[in-house]
Amino acid sequence: MKGSRIGGKLIIGEAEDDFALGGLLAGENLIKNGRFEKKSSPPSNWWNSSIIQPPYWPDPWEAIYTSSGGNPQSGGFDYLSAAFAKHEKNCPAVDLGQEFQPNGGIKQTIETKRGNSYRLVFDHGPNVWQNCVGKPNDFTVRIRDEKSGEVIESHHFDAGFTPDPPVPSWHRDAKLQFTAESGATTVEFHGNDSFSCQAGITDVRVFETGKGSDSGEHGKNEKDCEQKLAECRRELEECRKSKQREIDDAYAEGRRDAWKDAWKRYGINKN
Repeated sequence: MKGSRIGGKLIIGEAEDDFALGGLLAGENLIKNGRFEKKSSPPSNWWNSSIIQPPYWPDPWEAIYTSSGGNPQSGGFDYLSAAFAKHEKNCPAVDLGQEFQPNGGIKQTIETKRGNSYRLVFDHGPNVWQNCVGKPNDFTVRIRDEKSGEVIESHHFDAGFTPDPPVPSWHRDAKLQFTAESGATTVEFHGNDSFSCQAGITDVRVFETGKGSDSGEHGKNEKDCEQKLAECRRELEECRKSKQREIDDAYAEGRRDAWKDAWKRYGINKN
């Protein structure tokens, strides 16, 4: 795997081949429609230039809107047909903001199990419009617990500057690891550009990678472990004190025996 690891959680880079990912991507993909297929196929080389029309909405994804300049639905996302996206898997994509809209995004809520660990995997690339040449295409992925609304993981990604000429360039298999806190978790992609140069996203996947507590007693089990650890520490301290007393007693007795030997050697009578 090419890339870097941050805090033991994140790898950004390219898989040299399918085997490089090994068993990391085994099991069911919990994301639905991760390649953004449409109810109706759009025209070839098509992208939407306004609010996405219902026939082309990639269910069950939801748009992330912000309020900007009096528009309560600023942001959102643009849809890119497979012919426009030019991904090697020939799949459609989205970019994280409607045309000329800042800070858009897209999200999906998936079923999870409290305490289990998961890995998000996706492809991303820079916006390929001419007006974005030389501009950054960074974005943020947030993993949010749907029950509490709290963000449990968040990381900044950089799709790179738009090249000149602006041709599609996809970074494969970026990853983010997280542990679920309830039965529903939301995966969010947020565009960070203040104008319109937002990164493209496609081939989104989430896989379960480890079992935890799914009985709702994760906190109780953790507390039990802490109590057992405290008991072990107390027992260890008592054992240490007991052994120290034995050593001190042996040392004192050894000193008494040494004096007795000296008295005997030099003919000293201490009776």
